[in-house]
Amino acid sequence: MGAGGVASTRVPVSAMVDELLRISAPTMPETIGVRIDISRDLVARGDPTQVSQVLLNLVNNARDALGARGGLISISGRMCRHDGSPDPDDVISPVAGRYVQLEVADDGPGMTGEVRRRIFDPFFTTKPTGHGLGLAAVVGIVRAHGGGLRLITAPGEGARFQVLWPSTSTPVELTAAAPPTGQTVLIIDDEDLVCDVVARMIEDLGYAAVTATDGPAGLAIVDRVPVHAVLVDLTMPRMGGAAVVSALRARRPGLPIVLCSGFERDGRGVHADAYLAKPFRIEALDQTLAKLLAR
Repeated sequence: MGAGGVASTRVPVSAMVDELLRISAPTMPETIGVRIDISRDLVARGDPTQVSQVLLNLVNNARDALGARGGLISISGRMCRHDGSPDPDDVISPVAGRYVQLEVADDGPGMTGEVRRRIFDPFFTTKPTGHGLGLAAVVGIVRAHGGGLRLITAPGEGARFQVLWPSTSTPVELTAAAPPTGQTVLIIDDEDLVCDVVARMIEDLGYAAVTATDGPAGLAIVDRVPVHAVLVDLTMPRMGGAAVVSALRARRPGLPIVLCSGFERDGRGVHADAYLAKPFRIEALDQTLAKLLAR
């Protein structure tokens, strides 16, 4: 187990990609072709489940970018050496070292500069459905592994996502979270992926994070765990955000509560201490928690 809690083991890349394509085959339209160029002996280092999740998210993103018109998804892998110099296309610039570069490319419509700037933000999506958390999760996982991430795209020129994973032949320091504050933030949201992404953001800011996927579970955590602030989703089944806030006020009158929703008007009348409109950036979350917790 490396620093930051990331398991570090050998990840046979070619076998992993074969399995991912087998899993995703039922959702891949016949109009989309997939080309693979990965050596059978290519091995990365990291948490196999998380490395697999990154590749699956990138493949799904490429599939959605191609849409009904179809096209080609190209998945390639190779060893490379990076000198640590930043590149204008970098999303995460790696330190100098040897890496396994995995690229997922599509020949779809590409992205404008504005979309490219926001594509990794939690909750941002250009699709009519979905919550836009897949690429946000990619950033958190790659950063935790001490890797690199680059996006090369332009309108009409498709998109190339390049991920640099530590290779098995090079020692690597997995990145740790910011210095802990000793404060714990609870996230109550009925979507597992939302909980996971927001928890990563909170941990990056130096707090401990705990999650609950419904109101009663969140209230039970507050009853038994020292919690210093709570993020509550407004719209949840079983017990809505307004009811959760009321119950929290009864239990812990001074506990800072942040209400989260995609529709600000829906939060009127809910007595929270702060409001975060989805989508929100990590900077907005940082400012909100710092103010409420008087860091």
